[in-house]
Amino acid sequence: MKHLVIGWGNPLAGDDGIGPRAAELIANRVPEDVQVCVSSHAGLRLVERMRGYDRVLLADVRIDKHNSELDTTIIHPNELIPLDHSVRHDGSLMEALQVFRSMNDPHLPTEIVIITAPVAAPREWRAELSPSGERAAHQLADALLHQLEVTAVV
Repeated sequence: MKHLVIGWGNPLAGDDGIGPRAAELIANRVPEDVQVCVSSHAGLRLVERMRGYDRVLLADVRIDKHNSELDTTIIHPNELIPLDHSVRHDGSLMEALQVFRSMNDPHLPTEIVIITAPVAAPREWRAELSPSGERAAHQLADALLHQLEVTAVV
């Protein structure tokens, strides 16, 4: 089974870089058959990157200052309802998956596991994570390794 781990986010937007940092933390800890990358691309480009893999793990953040828990969502692209209209070039991940599904793309992953860490809404541009963002990146990295059945980072 071909696995791809994507740390999704913008490292120049403070804690939005938690996904890329989590990918960085696990890059040297995963089996050789698991590819790890970082992306800040929107939906269509992101789905293009996923094509050809059986299972994709996507590490991201969600704006949520009240819930401190990681959240996991599992998507099976072959079960999505195809769209009957086009999507703008920077469509959402779900719209992009539906577009590729409507074209009967045989190279979509069987499963996409999205693991998100909660963050407060960003208030400034900065190239480093907050201390709580760094902790969240480690938690996210552990969750990714757990999905891959690899020993935890921390």
